Amino acid sequence: MKTGLLAFIFYLTLIQTDVYYVTFVKGIVQLESTKKIIKPGDKITAKDKLIFKDQASKVSCISPSKGRFEIRPDTEAATKKGEWLAVIGEKLIPSSTYQRLSTRSLDVDNGYDPINYFGNKLEKPIVILSGIPLPVKMSYKIDAFNFFFLQYDHEGKTIVRKVGSIGQSLLFIPELFTDSDGNMLTQESLKKVFLCYQSNINSIARSKSLVEFRPLLVDRDQLASEISFMYNYLKPLKNNSLKDIHEEIFAHLIENYGKIDANLIEKEFLVQLK
Repeated sequence: MKTGLLAFIFYLTLIQTDVYYVTFVKGIVQLESTKKIIKPGDKITAKDKLIFKDQASKVSCISPSKGRFEIRPDTEAATKKGEWLAVIGEKLIPSSTYQRLSTRSLDVDNGYDPINYFGNKLEKPIVILSGIPLPVKMSYKIDAFNFFFLQYDHEGKTIVRKVGSIGQSLLFIPELFTDSDGNMLTQESLKKVFLCYQSNINSIARSKSLVEFRPLLVDRDQLASEISFMYNYLKPLKNNSLKDIHEEIFAHLIENYGKIDANLIEKEFLVQLK
């Protein structure tokens, strides 16, 4: 009995000292002991307490020995300040989403079909990498008279923005998602955006809406740093299996950001980490 008790105490001690590294933060989350706002790259332990500023906030983290987890607030334990506390060791939820990484579904060399790329019935945001050219099929001619544009409503006004291009590739920049005064719009304000295409045949211009989507503009450098950080901790955990590492990273991106093409992630980020 005594031996079993000692073993249990030892186990609790190990749990208390487990270390996790933050990979993603949604909303505002503070470390209770310092009131410091946590950010990707921070180290936290199982015994630390987190303060969540709202119920929708969450933290994704990784243990070098146990894998990926997420932490959400206890929605029934709000403080008098309207905040939510969570002891990390008690709120760790294993990230079980498993996205099989496949690059066979789209022929990247011939460009993406924009309807397939942006379409998912609004179930998840579409991740758009700022400044990264997105090749589209040659069947969509792109020049001064044939082009793509975005259309969305904001505060009762219809906003139309022409999407820039480089050759046969679209170029999405932050300025596409601004109000009439040039202020950046929040994701909450961009729940419904239409990707449209204007063609010009025999000097007759015709415009049509191709697909409705929810955009999430993500900075390339920010995402590159996050992926590199995860890669370094996943290498020993996955015995240096590139396939398993890539699938874990892809699952992390789907869970925390939205729909993003595996080909693009492979080409822009993962190839450099091999």
